[in-house]
Amino acid sequence: MSEKEIWKDIKNYEGLYQISNLGRVRSLDRVDLQGRRLKGKVIASFPNRNGYLKVNLYWDRSIKQVFIHRLVAAAFLDNPDNL
Repeated sequence: MSEKEIWKDIKNYEGLYQISNLGRVRSLDRVDLQGRRLKGKVIASFPNRNGYLKVNLYWDRSIKQVFIHRLVAAAFLDNPDNL
């Protein structure tokens, strides 16, 4: 039996990107600055030299590379000690 995939917004990228409990990242449907409709899709990840998977997130003409495991932890794990 497969696990149900749950999607949550990525902090600071609400309405643009979501992360799933299975470690997949997707962009959401939106309209760009030129008024074009962009369809959301699952984003391809890539490993760094140590094998950790990363994705590129774009916002306001800037790009940020983030680790997928950190996104999953921030969205799905409690962090009462703010670690």
